[in-house]
Amino acid sequence: MMPAWLGQLRLLLWKNFMLKRRQPGRGVEVMPPSHAWTALLFVLVACLLLGHAGASAGDRDTDYLICKQRCAADTCGPEWRGTAWRIALGWSCEDDCGYECMHDVTVKRVASHLPVLQYHGKWPFYRLWSVIQEPASVLFSLMNLVANVFGLVWFQRQRASQSYPMLTIYRCHCVLSCNAWLWSAVFHSRDLVWTERLDYFSATAVVLFSAYCSVVRLTLLQRPVGRAVLACAVTCLYLLHIGYLSLIKFDYGYNMAASVGVALVNLFIWLLWCARNAARQPYVWKCAAVLLTTACLMLLELGDFPPLFFAFDAHSLWHLGTSPLPLLWYWFLADDAHFLAAKAS
Repeated sequence: MMPAWLGQLRLLLWKNFMLKRRQPGRGVEVMPPSHAWTALLFVLVACLLLGHAGASAGDRDTDYLICKQRCAADTCGPEWRGTAWRIALGWSCEDDCGYECMHDVTVKRVASHLPVLQYHGKWPFYRLWSVIQEPASVLFSLMNLVANVFGLVWFQRQRASQSYPMLTIYRCHCVLSCNAWLWSAVFHSRDLVWTERLDYFSATAVVLFSAYCSVVRLTLLQRPVGRAVLACAVTCLYLLHIGYLSLIKFDYGYNMAASVGVALVNLFIWLLWCARNAARQPYVWKCAAVLLTTACLMLLELGDFPPLFFAFDAHSLWHLGTSPLPLLWYWFLADDAHFLAAKAS
């Protein structure tokens, strides 16, 4: 059954998504662009949430369950010995049975022209070195991390960056981003409760801090008191968010709604700023390119598909697509620093 909040969101989509509407005697009236953008944001949020609702079909597949039970009965006795590396990463005999049975069942389903199933929320990936669950996502997460470090180092070497009022803030943003991509790599290496939480919480920290950066830059908030008040407000929101998820209930739908909602509103505000300043600050196309590319890449999350070569799924390609974007973003920041420096002088 669809949750009540998702039903309300669907109703809101119905009211907002019609880009054209007919009025008596006036023909077809085109919805204002701002309403169209609002509709697009609602569509992305709703589809992302729908994509994360419900359990995996493979968890209940009879062939998989029978295979796993037989494997555990035959293999998982006192004599089972795993390597120190696998034990350190939390791999048990039961996990190995699940992995082997998942691929055995998948091979049979493909041979019978049946759709590939997900198991425990994941596609059947081939492990790397028998321990890394999603090698492609791990690699692409690390590529994002390296791109953030390289971009910040390059930006700091630009002369105008030293007088840029946002320099310290974006150093902090880079640290948070690298932390998030590191935990993304760890989580995709081994899906455990604590790696999942650290991945989600780190990503949320980046989303909220990005919103903080947006407010400071777009309003040119320079007074330390104002920045401190805003930082305290954002920090309190973050602590309340992770406190609820950690101590009360880890609600995947709520976490996704909060993170994606803040990210899309942040994206929308930046795009409006780019549109208003494109004539006076032509370099803003770089900012708009990053934002629009990010929005387009989100469509990969909406159209999930079985992994190509049992390695590349939509989520890993999303990470691949975002990996060059930090370089373009820091190029935009360098131009923004030159603009503000010239304006101040």
